[in-house]
Amino acid sequence: MSLDIFAYLKRSELCKGCSDQEIMELKTNVELIEIPEGHTLFQKGDLADALYVICSGNIEIRVPHDAHVEVIAKLSENAVLGEVGILTDQIRSASAVAVTPVTLLKMTRAALERLLSDGKLVAYKLVYQIAKILSFRLRQMDQAIVKMMNRTSPAHEINQLRAKLQADWPF
Repeated sequence: MSLDIFAYLKRSELCKGCSDQEIMELKTNVELIEIPEGHTLFQKGDLADALYVICSGNIEIRVPHDAHVEVIAKLSENAVLGEVGILTDQIRSASAVAVTPVTLLKMTRAALERLLSDGKLVAYKLVYQIAKILSFRLRQMDQAIVKMMNRTSPAHEINQLRAKLQADWPF
């Protein structure tokens, strides 16, 4: 695939505030990967060791629920996923499955740690952007929980929250 990685990084949410020189440093620390439709990027329980940015295609975030699998989010171009994995040694809390052919940029924890240990400003800017993404998601979840708790019909609110997260949550 002939994706201009520099151009994609430059317009991505992850690189907001990065200079062209910093993006060039980052470009050498990401890998372009392609996932065929129906294949799993990562599974619940896998070691979380990388962050991904979707360049093209669609991914569903799925978790097992009772006897079936629940789709908790649908992600498309420019969505960031796995951001917790690049910061922690935790296991994946959900699976990511390509519902169309998907092209992604992958950055491993090791790559980020190298940039940090070298004192590269771009690494600190990435951590800042990841913190903003996580903060946004936490704020959305807090608001949804408060709204749900103040209603008389929690089951209905849970279904609405699930639908909103599947449609709107940009991770």
